[in-house]
Amino acid sequence: MERLAALLNLLITIGRYFFLFLLYRFLWQLLKVTSGLLDAEGDGLVLVVTDLSEPSESHSYKLITQLTVGRSSSNDICLNDPYCSDRHLRLWRKGEKVFVEELDTSFGTLVAGTPLPKRTPVEIKPGTKIMIGTTQLSLQPEKERSAN
Repeated sequence: MERLAALLNLLITIGRYFFLFLLYRFLWQLLKVTSGLLDAEGDGLVLVVTDLSEPSESHSYKLITQLTVGRSSSNDICLNDPYCSDRHLRLWRKGEKVFVEELDTSFGTLVAGTPLPKRTPVEIKPGTKIMIGTTQLSLQPEKERSAN
């Protein structure tokens, strides 16, 4: 009888820990999903990339945390522009703000018509035009882009 009681207590203890594990896992998944939805729905931004030699074609890339741009295939956005370097620039979000930074470039980058200083982050707003050679990058609200 004592062995049965000890076994029952052991099963109850294992059940409690299993329940806590499932509860923790559920809360963790819920936190991951809701934080992802807040980022995705709150103020979704897309980077619209247009080769001005073929302006009818443009591509959009969602800016959730960071995007890198360059000719190398290791970038998030790979450009086939002779004035684009292998690791040209990166864009990233920090809270509600978006920054752009020129990386290892030979020809430079224009942000709203002004040369971007190398290795110096600059805040940009939606609608800002970024030029790399004949390629234009434009940061736009996702809702506005999906309406076009």
